[in-house]
Amino acid sequence: MNLIEGLTNFNLTKQEATLYVLLLKSGQMTGYEAAKQTGISRSNTYTALAGLVDKGAAYVLEEGKVTRYTPVPAAEFCSNKISCLEEIKKDILQQLPVLNNDPEGYITIKGAQEIINKLRNTVRQAQARIYLS
Repeated sequence: MNLIEGLTNFNLTKQEATLYVLLLKSGQMTGYEAAKQTGISRSNTYTALAGLVDKGAAYVLEEGKVTRYTPVPAAEFCSNKISCLEEIKKDILQQLPVLNNDPEGYITIKGAQEIINKLRNTVRQAQARIYLS
C-alpha cells in the first residue's frame, strides 16, 4: 500500500492526503504555496486544507492577512483517529444485539485479508492452545 492510499484509510481524500504529506515535509505553508507545489487548483487546495483542519490533520496559523497551515504530527493524528474509532466501537457494541450461539459446522472465509483477520482474532481469543493442521 502506498502512503496516499494508507492515509485515505484515515478518512482523508487523495488531495487531502497529498497536501498532508507536503505539510509534513515543509512544516507550514500557505494555500497558494501548496497549490503551486502540488499542481492542485487553488480552489481545490483551499477546500482540501479546510478538510485537513476539520479532520484534525492540520492547524491554522494566522499571521495578519496571511493564513498558513501546519500539520498535526503523523503519530498524533493517527492515534487520535484510532482513539475516536475505539470510542465508536464501544458505543456500537453496547447497542448491538449479542449473537446467541456459535454456528455449527465449517465456515468458509474468502479473501486473504479476511483470512488473516480471522487468524488474528482466533489467536487473540485463545485461552489455552491453538491447533493447526
